[in-house]
Amino acid sequence: NYLQADTFEDIVKFVDELCKNRNTDYSHIKIVGFDTLDTLFNLAEDFVIEEYNDTVEINKRTNTIKSCYGGYQAGENRVVDLVVKTVFKLRKYGYGIFLNGHTKRKAKVDQLENIEYEQLTSDLPAKYYNAIKNKVNIVGTAYIRRSFSDMRQAKDAYNKGKTKTIGTVTDESRIIVFRDDEYAIDCKSHFPEIVDACEFNPDCFIEAVYEAIRKELEKQAGKHITDEQVEKIKQQQEEEQTRNVD
Repeated sequence: NYLQADTFEDIVKFVDELCKNRNTDYSHIKIVGFDTLDTLFNLAEDFVIEEYNDTVEINKRTNTIKSCYGGYQAGENRVVDLVVKTVFKLRKYGYGIFLNGHTKRKAKVDQLENIEYEQLTSDLPAKYYNAIKNKVNIVGTAYIRRSFSDMRQAKDAYNKGKTKTIGTVTDESRIIVFRDDEYAIDCKSHFPEIVDACEFNPDCFIEAVYEAIRKELEKQAGKHITDEQVEKIKQQQEEEQTRNVD
């Protein structure tokens, strides 16, 4: 099932409806997804710009988020506050949250060494992305991993005097990365035992997350946890959540 949100007000209305009727009409729903995170923030920016313009004289109105509420990122702060409060309200009512977004390569700077490096990360502004990244349990970054052969240096036709490395693709696979020790890919997990990466398909993704949770339960219990025991713990938590919502 899906709902089309054309404005941020639509999203707020949908979230409020899901929370209000959590234990009745929507008791069967386990997870709510947002596609995409980029659009979510775009709609929130439109809302904040309109909200701000309604409070000022006509000659002070703006069409950019950076000019709202006096600038100095006050507009962006309002956007972050709205998105975080709206999205993570669902968590209080026992819904799982899945956020889908886009990626791009960005230049980063090490804060201590002041050395620039490239990283595959979200295409959102860092302020928006970090507001979400810091509150979720897992960030999985998908990309195509390729293997090359016949590597060689060649002149770069677009950069005079420079060379580039070229080669032949021998293999490629779509994967989701949960941990990257080289920090070339932006990802994270609150589950230390999650696999570094898995194939980009639903079954592998579910297995990776499930096993990460099961292993964390084993560390807490100090013993092996069977699938049946995991299911029992899950049911207990769901019952407790239902009582809390009531």
